[in-house]
Amino acid sequence: MSAPDLANLARVNQQLPRLLASRDTWQLAGVRLLLQRYYYCIAPAAGYAIGSHVHDWFELSQLVAGRVEYADTAKAHTLGPGELFFMAPGYEHRWNVVEAPVVISSFQLKLTPLGDEGRRLVGALDDLSHRHTFHFRRNRELTRLGDTWADELAQRAAGGLLADKFHAWLHLYFAHFLEATVAGALPSTPHPAAAEADGFSRTSSLHIAEFIQQNIHQPIQLEDIASHFHYSVRHINRLFQGEHGVPLGQFILERKLQAAQGLLAATEHSVKHIAYSLGYTDVGYFCRLFRQHLMSTPTQYRDKLRETPVKRR
Repeated sequence: MSAPDLANLARVNQQLPRLLASRDTWQLAGVRLLLQRYYYCIAPAAGYAIGSHVHDWFELSQLVAGRVEYADTAKAHTLGPGELFFMAPGYEHRWNVVEAPVVISSFQLKLTPLGDEGRRLVGALDDLSHRHTFHFRRNRELTRLGDTWADELAQRAAGGLLADKFHAWLHLYFAHFLEATVAGALPSTPHPAAAEADGFSRTSSLHIAEFIQQNIHQPIQLEDIASHFHYSVRHINRLFQGEHGVPLGQFILERKLQAAQGLLAATEHSVKHIAYSLGYTDVGYFCRLFRQHLMSTPTQYRDKLRETPVKRR
């Protein structure tokens, strides 16, 4: 994308939360991946910079257009189109525009190991960040995938089929990324599915996830889910966590926050209305949860999505 349509990409940013809602969690090579956010970071003018900061998610960014310098406390890399930057949680880093306009395809991910294989993979990514090897040269397959979904997102209206295709592209993208960067840490055999216990299987887990999505606008309690599926709260939480890598209560919260992101992006409803529609009677509590997990208030999140990029002169 040598001459990116910045206004069109800003429009794509507004539909991404709807495309990703309820389709952004999967397991890969012994790791549970939760995609907190995917968006196009647009810096239309030279001089734009993000100062040193630390966050608690895994960051993966691929430069689409322009040139950017990424750096940590010891080393810097200047990236051109197609090149990648990645950073494990807990490491201080910064970036600044070298050549504008800049467009960055940016992912914020939570990686949860589900066993020894997953811990080995996550540890390898952490080690690469620790050794300042966070710069990855252009990869033809990753660039092709990114260009493919960028073109489709720009040309097509959001819908179920596009969302499913986009999710499949993301899954393939991360499989290629992990293979290219930490192939030595990947298991030599497919990661086995979580052990079944008392008839609880991945199918049961998917049914629970579907039940949560169908009742996302209700104040869902763990007791409601346990009763519906004929388990005790303690038992269903233990089994679900073994399958997904997170407690059931956290999974519900993640789903509600994803739904909130979609509503903030796609509607003009007030924050109070959105909080109530997701089963929260205390709007202040809802806002605190949103800020704690997504690093901005609901209003700031909406305003950021709807920023209009400055046109090049």
